[in-house]
Amino acid sequence: MFFLDSTDSKAEVVKNLEKTKDIALKRGYALCIGHVGAEGGLITAQAIAETYEDFQNQGIKFVTVSELKNIIYGN
Repeated sequence: MFFLDSTDSKAEVVKNLEKTKDIALKRGYALCIGHVGAEGGLITAQAIAETYEDFQNQGIKFVTVSELKNIIYGN
């Protein structure tokens, strides 16, 4: 698990999303945390929007932590 943002650089957030993708492709899942507001917010949302289609094309789905828990451990 790692943080996506805490930066004002969209390129840095995209780089962290790419790291997340690599982990997800290896493990079958990955967990990362992004901020809303001053710590990320708009920049993080823009980076996710920019990478979303690529993730989807590789079979990676964005889910909530609760959904991930259910995927890993079952209901």
